[in-house]
Amino acid sequence: MAHSHLGRSEFLRRFLQHVLPKGFQRIRYFGWLSPAAKTRWQRILALLDWKPLLTQAPPATPPPTCPCCHKPMTLIGQLPRPPPRFQR
Repeated sequence: MAHSHLGRSEFLRRFLQHVLPKGFQRIRYFGWLSPAAKTRWQRILALLDWKPLLTQAPPATPPPTCPCCHKPMTLIGQLPRPPPRFQR
């Protein structure tokens, strides 16, 4: 097997391709933590005989009221989080 020598700048260029910009978060696309491996993850939990801890529900808070008509509002969905702002 022949080994090729990388220059310093080429090594840094290749290395920095794996560094995420500030504000980004790495997402796993593979292995048993991937979204496609849901049944595999359930099988792992079954083999480990894992059961979630029972927690007490937080106290119910009244729904927010409309500032115009003062009637209770209903949550119908959430908007996705905006992308992070980059400072240059």
